[in-house]
Amino acid sequence: MGDDRCFLEAERFDRVGTHGRRGVVTLAGLDNGYYGQRDDWAAAADRMERDGWMTGDDAERLRTLWWFGRLIGNTDMHFANVGPHAGSATPAPPGTCLRHAAHALSAGGHR
Repeated sequence: MGDDRCFLEAERFDRVGTHGRRGVVTLAGLDNGYYGQRDDWAAAADRMERDGWMTGDDAERLRTLWWFGRLIGNTDMHFANVGPHAGSATPAPPGTCLRHAAHALSAGGHR
């Protein structure tokens, strides 16, 4: 690859130390189990806040992540790409889903 490329490296949010892992429950699992909507993260945050599954702050954080994804052209914001750590309502930081998929390079490295 040429020198004109820049790459973003993200720290794994589901790891603790060298060998530890943190459980993550996807929004897909929560929504499938209680609502079956699978519309978008913001609408899911509204439902879960309304029904007491998320605090107002956590719902706002999820809505903000959704809007940020929309603004950067992320076309891959499905419900398996975000969710809280097990035992927490706070959405875990998405590790790989907040990227501008609409502008992603092909498998060969071209636009």
